[in-house]
Amino acid sequence: MSKYRHALPLLENTLFMTDGGLETTLIFHEHLELPLFLPLTC
Repeated sequence: MSKYRHALPLLENTLFMTDGGLETTLIFHEHLELPLFLPLTC
């Protein structure tokens, strides 16, 4: 088992933000315009 699994920040009772899917949420759910946003695929 992982050494720090009991202390993950997402298990706390506080706000936890990641960048995964943030653009999708801002564009499609919050209807925010991101004119300089350029998604890159590798």
